[in-house]
Amino acid sequence: MPQNAGEVTPSIDVKDAVKAANEYFTELFGSPYADLALEEVDRASNGDWHITLGYTLARRAAGGTMVTVTSAARQYKMLVVDSQTGEVKSMKVSKF
Repeated sequence: MPQNAGEVTPSIDVKDAVKAANEYFTELFGSPYADLALEEVDRASNGDWHITLGYTLARRAAGGTMVTVTSAARQYKMLVVDSQTGEVKSMKVSKF
């Protein structure tokens, strides 16, 4: 359906923004993480979603199971997801 002039496309919801962030992260880095998890969600003044994911590095043990690297500190990435398209616009290291 064509849009009228000035009509704004509905924004994506928080679940879609988190899904986009997870998929982007996994596509770039694969899955050498024992516990990739959602840590924070925030909506910027322009409507974009700021999604923070936390993770701990892991290695593959004998038998193929993933084991957390005990000396590795938990790390965080903040991804900015466009509120209109669902596209990840940026990803930065986030410090807690």
